[in-house]
Amino acid sequence: MDYSNLHINLVAFNVPYPADYGGVIDVFYKIKSLAKLGVKIHLHCFSYGRKHHTELDKYCATTTIYERKTGLLNAMHKMPYIVKSRKIKLLRKNLLSNNYPILFEGLHCCAFLDDPALKTRNKIVRMHNVEWNYYAHLATLENNFFKRKYFQLESIRLKKFEQVLTHSNAIIAISEEDKQYLSNLYSNVYLVSAFHPNEEIHLLEGKGKYILYHGDLSVKDNEQAVCLIVDQLAKSQKMPFIIAGKAPSPFLKNHIKKYSWVELVDHPSDKVLFSLIQKAHINLLWSFQSAGMKLKLINALYHGRHCLVNPKMISSQFLNQICHISETIDDLNMHIIRLKDKDFVQEEIQKRKICLEQNLSNLPQAQKIAPLFMT
Repeated sequence: MDYSNLHINLVAFNVPYPADYGGVIDVFYKIKSLAKLGVKIHLHCFSYGRKHHTELDKYCATTTIYERKTGLLNAMHKMPYIVKSRKIKLLRKNLLSNNYPILFEGLHCCAFLDDPALKTRNKIVRMHNVEWNYYAHLATLENNFFKRKYFQLESIRLKKFEQVLTHSNAIIAISEEDKQYLSNLYSNVYLVSAFHPNEEIHLLEGKGKYILYHGDLSVKDNEQAVCLIVDQLAKSQKMPFIIAGKAPSPFLKNHIKKYSWVELVDHPSDKVLFSLIQKAHINLLWSFQSAGMKLKLINALYHGRHCLVNPKMISSQFLNQICHISETIDDLNMHIIRLKDKDFVQEEIQKRKICLEQNLSNLPQAQKIAPLFMT
């Protein structure tokens, strides 16, 4: 289909470049893929520390950046803080200045979704998480009393605010689990997996010499996972273990130091990280929360050998075909023993290539989205 005459407004929760963390990675590579189809994108995004980047000009017809209204006053509003701080009058004015369809990236950006002035517009919401559930989980991990109370309050507000989705023409879920939840409450829910920087697989045959865990180490869920994994593997250490990621806390650094066979790679560059993923024998990824399609798993699948994960990492059924799944933290050693001498062979490479092309390639994903703007 020819989309060269299609213009859309895309409202993003942050400036989507550099694409250096999960949410903005999905937004940036979605923009890039839609632009490849010929879609003219009018980007509206919010900044808190990030500025306009010329890379966005390659893919967007126009880019407008708004400052978030942060501060205690907005945090005390009945509307969720992540929404209220993005309720900018100039954004509303600019959306009303044309008649193009609107893609809202996440509940964060949906302050005007139920605006009567936009009632007749084609409005689509991309859901990156079930946000109220995500914030409820953050509260369980937070030790600081005030932060924990904020996450709990935000979760309550987000659950109530989520009903604004009834004003959308379509909802795009990022995982099968999220699609099932949203479909039980709302109509016109579609599944489109996460967009990502990988265009081809780069997999090595044979064996690697270490196990790798990678992720944003400042995230409490990841910190907790690392601590439990190294403590468990210490019972029967079988291979060297590398932990790579940004912003590890002093607590995590000290915990890792207890184990001589564990190496921490702090703030690796993209080049170093992808080399670590590719050369590892096992990419071990663990989470205590189901939250959309995790981009670190996508990177491991495109570049790494054996991928060993727990069920919380599996957001779509097709991942069961190409991942090794450890049901509990206690049976990790059993899986590592089984995999440590197992070559990664060409048959597995071909199986993964076919599976990823069918389910995660960016351009086919964009081809699922673009027709929704034409209705």
